[in-house]
Amino acid sequence: MMAVEGSLWGWNPLNGILFETNGGTALEPVFGDAGDVIEGLTEPTKENYIFEGWYKDSKFTTPYSVSVIPSGTVTVYAKWHAQTKNVQVNLHVNYG
Repeated sequence: MMAVEGSLWGWNPLNGILFETNGGTALEPVFGDAGDVIEGLTEPTKENYIFEGWYKDSKFTTPYSVSVIPSGTVTVYAKWHAQTKNVQVNLHVNYG
């Protein structure tokens, strides 16, 4: 049973952040009291991609700062950018 803040029994809602890493390394959810500072959170990694940040929505329209525990529980989504590699090709034409 989930209680509402200020309920008759004085229970607090569950406050935390769930991480959807979209193929990156898994991160455990972070829970605590609303307003608690989050320290030491490791960024996810994904082979051949660069982590661009956390977003409040899966379409990546609203950035989200993972710095404090929110009031309630939110899911944040990792945005990735494909890592590009520069390749130089030299062609030598042999006229023989």
